Amino acid sequence: DASTASPSAQSPGSFGAHTAGIVVAVFAVVAIAVGVSYYCVRRHSKVAVGPATVEDVKRREESEEAQKKNLVEEVRNGREEEQTAQKRIEEEEMKRKKKNEQETQKRKREVNIARKRENKGEEITKQEDKHKEKQKRQDNVCRVRLNVDRHFIDHASNLGSGSFADVKCGEYRFPGQSNPQRVAYKIYRGGQSLPTIMRDQIEQELALGIQLNHPN
Repeated sequence: DASTASPSAQSPGSFGAHTAGIVVAVFAVVAIAVGVSYYCVRRHSKVAVGPATVEDVKRREESEEAQKKNLVEEVRNGREEEQTAQKRIEEEEMKRKKKNEQETQKRKREVNIARKRENKGEEITKQEDKHKEKQKRQDNVCRVRLNVDRHFIDHASNLGSGSFADVKCGEYRFPGQSNPQRVAYKIYRGGQSLPTIMRDQIEQELALGIQLNHPN
């Protein structure tokens, strides 16, 4: 009977068509499974990976911005430190200049004081020398001052005359001698009103005369 025939008895064409349908069905199922898997993976990746990447970008941008701010702050701090250091250097330089000026002024004052003292000392020394010289001359005058009881002047005689004095004859009894000796007297005109220059000249002549070794 044709209806009860075994599968082995079917025609080759129907068997090939059936196999091809099965293969197509398998490929369709596989394609659907792959599509569903890709869709799921894609969906999960969008949900899980997408926001994390945005956060990373934000964090990176914030980190870069913070680094920029830190760099700007470091540069600003560096400039401020440099300005502070420069200001300190200028202040130290001003202090050093001021100190040098003060020391220079101090040395000048010391030099001026020393010069004044030196000049004053020289002036005092000169004054002392003048005083000593004057005292010496006065002593010489006292030494040759004539004793009233020992001298005699003949005012009628005139051995000579000059611009300031007259020379007269006379006698004088020197100490240690009993008889007076004839001498010449130089009498300056003016008496006690002689000018200082004239008195100094007289004292100088007296000082020179005292140094002479003369028997009389």
